[in-house]
Amino acid sequence: MDKDSNCGAVVCLQNIVHPVSVARKVMEDTPHVMLAGKGAEMFAYERGFKKENLLTEKSKKEWIEWKKLQNTNLL
Repeated sequence: MDKDSNCGAVVCLQNIVHPVSVARKVMEDTPHVMLAGKGAEMFAYERGFKKENLLTEKSKKEWIEWKKLQNTNLL
């Protein structure tokens, strides 16, 4: 939100390192207040934001371990 109460937001945005910068573009470049999901992602790419893998190796290992535990709990 800026000093004139103009707003911009993105939700459920994946693959973008700085979503707040995309939200600012929503506020500045569109009549919309919020973009979500794939629409927000496509908007970001159209504005020059790069797709990046946000999953770190540590997070990936923890997720794999969590998945293993979930599968054993189903048995």
